[in-house]
Amino acid sequence: MESGWTLFSYLKPESVRVHPEATVRPWATCEVIGDALSFASALGYVQRSQIYKRGYAFRRGALIIQMFQQEQVDPKTSLPIPAHTDTLWEVEVKTATQVNTSAPASSGHVQVSTVRAAIDAVLEVQLIMKGLLDLRRQDL
Repeated sequence: MESGWTLFSYLKPESVRVHPEATVRPWATCEVIGDALSFASALGYVQRSQIYKRGYAFRRGALIIQMFQQEQVDPKTSLPIPAHTDTLWEVEVKTATQVNTSAPASSGHVQVSTVRAAIDAVLEVQLIMKGLLDLRRQDL
């Protein structure tokens, strides 16, 4: 049986002036069974690098919390090279539910309350993990 892949697509983050306390960026996922690289290539994506993320994923309400270390790829075997013991752990906290920032509400106003609620949920995780993690905004 072939294992599945998850294709993640991240778009450009919104302006820091709009959301100074968290990175707000549209993203989408697509489950792929089979040749994921050919599928992504057919969609117009170009492979720029290859990394493996090894770690843990948790759910907390509408949030997905991923804690992982990045592993490099052995160019000869295309297998992951285990991370060094000094490699930093990275944390991503993102919404697991769809938040539409451009759909007008019945009154004609943009739905900002759902984005605000998602940001507040991320900041709540930051508060809980205070002293253990640095979850400040980081644009990559």
